[in-house]
Amino acid sequence: MADKTKRLRIFAGPNGSGKSTLIKSLSQNFNLNLGYYINSDDIELSLRENLYLDLSVFNISTTTEELRKFIKDFGMSVTKLDEENIEECFFHEEGKIIIRDTPINSYLAADIAEFIRRKLLESETSFSFETVLSHPSKLAFISQAREQGYRIYVYYITTENPGININRVKLRVAKSGHPVKPETIIDRYYRSLKLLFDTVKLRDRAFLFDNSETYFELVAEITDARKVQVTDLDRKLPEWFITHFYNRKKNF
Repeated sequence: MADKTKRLRIFAGPNGSGKSTLIKSLSQNFNLNLGYYINSDDIELSLRENLYLDLSVFNISTTTEELRKFIKDFGMSVTKLDEENIEECFFHEEGKIIIRDTPINSYLAADIAEFIRRKLLESETSFSFETVLSHPSKLAFISQAREQGYRIYVYYITTENPGININRVKLRVAKSGHPVKPETIIDRYYRSLKLLFDTVKLRDRAFLFDNSETYFELVAEITDARKVQVTDLDRKLPEWFITHFYNRKKNF
């Protein structure tokens, strides 16, 4: 009998922590079923290279009117970009999202990613997404998925300090990757960690990874927010884990 369990997998962590590398490794080595996979960086790249995003990849449909209403009501681009009626730059034609009359940027891609996540949640299908996890809206989204019967899996990866992340983003940019301002990386680093514990409380299982060195390491596996299994008892636990998870759990 086919497994009909709805699963939401969230790969979270500050910019430059190694989320994409983690996803690739877990998918290859553990045959992880991601379902539909949403990454705003991939969406931005598709918009830049192809001038559209093909929604058939996600098996969803929409209309220009529905898309524009979502952008107007919920889009970051409405508040972040100094452009009046930005939602009118969004079009849906022949199964594709097209942006016209405005430069492609990360805010537009992030809005489309959020739109796709919500459509997939409506269809009650399994999917996965990447997030920096620096805004409480992600907690609300996870809560909604949980209420709809999804099993929630969180894979959180970070480093000991944001300086590591800044250097890795610089290396990524040198290889034609997307840039992020150092001050933005630092701000998101701490905001993301502040939301870690509350995120773990909302999921069925969580896996916390440290990527401060050459290779990422699994620090702990958490089940139902209470059962914590540290993977290496002889290893010094990362300070971020102690501060932002372990110490908070003691008071939970």
